Amino acid sequence: MGLSICCTGTSERAEHLRLQLLSLARCELPFDVEFVFADDSGDDLIEKILEVLVLPFPVTYLRYTSLHPWSNSPYHCPSFGLNLAIKHAKYDAILKVDPETYWVGPVLSNIPKLFHPDRVVVGVQFELSEEVTQRLIEGDEPEVLEGKAKTNSPLLLFSKRRFLLVGGYDEEFMRGSGFEDDELVMRLAKSGAQVLEVPAFRAFHLWHETKRSYLLFHLNEERFRKKVEMLKRGGSWVANQDHVWGDPSAILKHKVFGAFVDQRWERLKRSAREAE
Repeated sequence: MGLSICCTGTSERAEHLRLQLLSLARCELPFDVEFVFADDSGDDLIEKILEVLVLPFPVTYLRYTSLHPWSNSPYHCPSFGLNLAIKHAKYDAILKVDPETYWVGPVLSNIPKLFHPDRVVVGVQFELSEEVTQRLIEGDEPEVLEGKAKTNSPLLLFSKRRFLLVGGYDEEFMRGSGFEDDELVMRLAKSGAQVLEVPAFRAFHLWHETKRSYLLFHLNEERFRKKVEMLKRGGSWVANQDHVWGDPSAILKHKVFGAFVDQRWERLKRSAREAE
């Protein structure tokens, strides 16, 4: 089995992303893993971080422009970045995470049992405090991590093929204002997928300052409500019908980082020379 962990964000979360990748590297991963990150930054900070990290899995890095031709709004949705990342994923098993996701323990080792092409698994993230997050950034991890469950930022495990079938994340949901995950899960369920909530499928979520437009939040909420009502009336539930979603033409830079693979190859060559 292979797993593609997909994520999008900006350099405001660069330190959080670095911590996630390092925490992921410490996990028990009895299967192939790749990390796919779509970067909506106007700088190369995340790219520079990826250049120096040594990880036991490849990271596909996609820098893209956030100027979407179908939107005149200065606010853009994470849905586009997630669509871009998932379209570039290598494996059918997709795990959607946030840049602030932080892994502890063997929870990922259960994914082969949880994943099924006709299932959506909904996990839980627990919000860490500002103090604990700062300690982690400084390299001081507490023996025990505790946090409150986040209701608006689930872990999602689903099939890429089914995701493509239903048209991806709805890119009309505005940035940082919610409901894009809820809407996707309901569309996947309407396509015939079983929705399975698994509280034991959990991770932590690093604290960060929240910048939210309440106007955009209510616009997203209203869009989601109308879609639910349409579904109840037997109407069609579609997304991204008027444009190319996850449009690859928005990509400015595409790199794959795999320092660990390079070092392993060097060790193998050195061992071969020593054996001679």
